[in-house]
Amino acid sequence: MDTKKAMAGVGLATALLISGCSSATVATTLGVGVCYNLDEGSGSETPVIVACSEPHFAEVVGTLSMEDINAMDEETLFSGAMCDDAFLEYVGIPQEWSKYYVYLYLDDETELTVCSAASEDFSDIVGSVKDSKK
Repeated sequence: MDTKKAMAGVGLATALLISGCSSATVATTLGVGVCYNLDEGSGSETPVIVACSEPHFAEVVGTLSMEDINAMDEETLFSGAMCDDAFLEYVGIPQEWSKYYVYLYLDDETELTVCSAASEDFSDIVGSVKDSKK
């Protein structure tokens, strides 16, 4: 089990980014459909939740628990493909065909791995990527 946790860390470190946004109200925790920016002022990248109608860095497309990650095979973990299904379901096309990429964030509060869609060129996104097929 420790090996899988280590592999999950490697997978997180090598993962790509994705972005988007959705709801009219601003959430207080990172969940599917929540948009956020990264506050880099503290020396670490801390998500700051914003309305999806505002310019933002990324949109949450899915979350994974440690149980989910521990059940994955090595190839999935090392390739960073752990969010592929969530991305396809949320955005409407596979990540490989999308202009967005997967950004993984480990939420220490909830102990969830947050799968997000972010702009491939790091530009801000305005609006939601949900069902955008972009």
